[in-house]
Amino acid sequence: IVNAPEEIRVDLGVDITIGLGDSTRLEAMVNIPYDTLIWMPVDSFADSSNPVQVVQVNEASYYNVLVVDENGCIARDSIIIFVDKVRSIFVPTAFSPNDDGNNDVFMVFAGKDVKEIKSFKIFDRWGNQVFGKESFQPNDPFYGWDGHFNGQEMNSAVYVYFVEFEFIDGWIETQRGDVLLMR
Repeated sequence: IVNAPEEIRVDLGVDITIGLGDSTRLEAMVNIPYDTLIWMPVDSFADSSNPVQVVQVNEASYYNVLVVDENGCIARDSIIIFVDKVRSIFVPTAFSPNDDGNNDVFMVFAGKDVKEIKSFKIFDRWGNQVFGKESFQPNDPFYGWDGHFNGQEMNSAVYVYFVEFEFIDGWIETQRGDVLLMR
């Protein structure tokens, strides 16, 4: 009597949704020892034979894993990683550059899905540009406006801003609004 060997199986789990800029861990769970494991597409991985992979994608992506046991039996599984492209950007509506350490700089806040701020401009009510920066990372007060123009404190007033964001997936988005400078 010859017993049939246990059938090889591999499981990648259920499809996953991640946020833009996030990474996720993929693990090929194999039920018995195996000889060969290959992730596909092969060029997506530094070592396509490793059963655990960490991937970061900007678009929905499809991955397969193929496993071969010592008898040449094959098992396959696949997984889709969906990308939730909710853009994480925030521009405050007011600031108070009074050197109290709170809200002293009007700056752009964004998540790791933002590649760079392409342009950040602020205008007074007559359309004069009072501040401008280009090509910088968000969340940095160095690139924010301190309420000065040409070395002079600007008056309390409503100013208009224009921000152009570039996301890691190449998407470019602009946001316009107004900000209240309070002294």
